[in-house]
Parts: sequence; C-alpha cells; structure tokens
Amino acid sequence: ERTAATDAPRKSVITSGGGFSTVYPQPSYQRAAVQGYLSRMAGTSTLPPTSTFNSSNRAYPDVALLANNIDTIVNQAYFPGSGTSASAPLFAGMVTRVLQQRLDQGLPPLGLLNVRLYKLANTPASPFNDITVGDNHCTGIYG
Repeated sequence: ERTAATDAPRKSVITSGGGFSTVYPQPSYQRAAVQGYLSRMAGTSTLPPTSTFNSSNRAYPDVALLANNIDTIVNQAYFPGSGTSASAPLFAGMVTRVLQQRLDQGLPPLGLLNVRLYKLANTPASPFNDITVGDNHCTGIYG
C-alpha cells in the first residue's frame, strides 16, 4: 500500500492524504460516490493525472474530521494534538454515542458502518459536509 503526503514547500502545519488503494478493490458501497466525485472533478485541476491512481480500487478516507489544534487530556493535563491521532478518537467517540443510544432503545448494533455512511450520504438529508474548497497537494508517493 502506498500513501501520499503533503508536499514540504507549502510548509503545512499538518499533513493530509487520501486517494485510492494500490492493493484493495473498491467495495460496491463506494461505487456511486466515487463515480459521482470523479464526474464532478473531471476537467478540473483538482485531481492528479489519472495515470497516478486506480479509480476502481478502494477510495479513502471514508470520513474525515477536523484534525488541527485538538486538545486531549492526559493525567488531568491538556495537550495539543493534531492529525489522525486526534481525529480518529473523536469520530470513534461519536459513533460510540450513537451505538449506545441504539442499545438503550433496544435496537441492534449497526454492523459495518461504512455501508450505512455511504447510503446516508446519498440522501437529501445527508448530515455530511463535502469539503469542496482547498486541497492537500499530495505530490509525493511513499511506499
């Protein structure tokens, strides 16, 4: 698996990445979202050259969350944090709250969350915010 990292000349505070797996095939629940995204981005300078990615493979990330200036508490002291190490626990906490509400109401667990997230994203009342401004300028590919 290879991943992209933000280029150094922009002197970014944090790095970002995303794209397509070099190993794993695209699950069926991603197809409509990926095809829609690629169609919307066709002809723009947003995407890298198509020769640099395989759009039929698994796209990632499925969700993204604010990942800069996130305070964590360790032994009753605040520590600033950033990146996946800060955002992944926040997302996990949100999902845990949803699951607890379901269990409290006698409902079953959700199962594979990704399938439900993609289905929900395709509804008119989608709670997701598609980030359409900005970029991660991934110019380097690392093995």
